[in-house]
Amino acid sequence: MLMKKYSQIAAIASIAFILDQISKYWVLRHLFGFQGDIAAGIWHPPIPVTPFFNWVMVWNRGVSFGLLRHHSEWMPYALSVLAAAIVIGLLVWVRQHSGAMVIWAVGLVSGGAIGNIIDRLTYGAVADFLDFHLFDRHYPAFNVADSCIVVGVMILLVQSWWQSRASKIEPPATTTQTQE
Repeated sequence: MLMKKYSQIAAIASIAFILDQISKYWVLRHLFGFQGDIAAGIWHPPIPVTPFFNWVMVWNRGVSFGLLRHHSEWMPYALSVLAAAIVIGLLVWVRQHSGAMVIWAVGLVSGGAIGNIIDRLTYGAVADFLDFHLFDRHYPAFNVADSCIVVGVMILLVQSWWQSRASKIEPPATTTQTQE
């Protein structure tokens, strides 16, 4: 049963990883003409697609929303180790938890984390290119891997919330008493 669960997680993670890598390849090579050296300071103006969406090219040297971005040589490796530890932790944690939602969540988070690890180890930063905005308010740029991670975490939060509500709603076990 455990191997089946891990196989399902691996399949979901693989799909998330492949979609992330294909999208990054297409955006980097075909949309922005990237040749492989982010140190060259390649900057491209945003490419408007709709009134609320642009293609952009941002190299995120940190984690979510650019947190922990330092220009030290060891930071991509430290963040990669942290992401790998989180994936390993989730795979250990999932042994005690079951259900399709948990499998999907851990698969999405794992695939997204691995996609961003590959970027950090290859380029020293994560390629972000999706820019959604409303008027002049822009959400931080992100990529498919980030989307998978966010959706996976949201699934885990909803699953946890449902479980906690179900445990509060369930009536306590009662013992049957015989009347004399």
